[in-house]
Amino acid sequence: MFYYYGRRKQIAHLYPKPKYSTIIEPFAGSAAYALHYAHPDTKVILIDKNPNVADVWHYLLAASKNDILSLPDVSVGDDIRKITTLSPAERKLIGFHINPGSASPCNFVMKASRWAAGKKYITNNIHRIKGWEFLQQEYTDAPQIEATWFIDPPFEVGGNHYTCNSIDYNFLAEWSKNRSGQVIVCEAEPATWLPFTWLGDGVNNGGLNGAKKRSNLIWTNTQSFESTDMQYEVDW
Repeated sequence: MFYYYGRRKQIAHLYPKPKYSTIIEPFAGSAAYALHYAHPDTKVILIDKNPNVADVWHYLLAASKNDILSLPDVSVGDDIRKITTLSPAERKLIGFHINPGSASPCNFVMKASRWAAGKKYITNNIHRIKGWEFLQQEYTDAPQIEATWFIDPPFEVGGNHYTCNSIDYNFLAEWSKNRSGQVIVCEAEPATWLPFTWLGDGVNNGGLNGAKKRSNLIWTNTQSFESTDMQYEVDW
């Protein structure tokens, strides 16, 4: 529902389909996997300790279509802090769109801004997230229930871009293996804290700002995963 560093919107379809009627994303970010696969009868639990992410999700889960339509349009160079009609959460929502791929909401509208398209997408899809649950907490506090777990943590290499990243990856590996149900874990080369399989080569940040290719990895506990030789763009 919003641009965010590391989001999976462009490649969500490459990951295994959920086998359970509940999807849990313990590092939710913009929750692209759940948005791609969740049906009206799917229970979705999003977890993230980042206060900016939490504020945006709490706003979206309570917002109506008219609330989104009433948000202002912006132009390159605008300082959205000067739009006094915006609530802090609305400002953060727009802030994630005006410099897409950033780990924190921005104040100045960049040339790469995706707010016009993002506002349209949210307006058309806001109904799909009604009934979802968001929990602002550590991933370790996630409920231990049988579900499809989509675990997309800050990567071991490059995760320093996130404002909330203090992960013990050896601990996370054991925690992931102990989830009940279907478990899908995301990473990128050269991570080895799980026996990952190559998913494909992607272009970081959709190719913006001189981004380079990197190989994306997957580990899942429910099936062997055949990698693909296709290349794609990734919104990091």
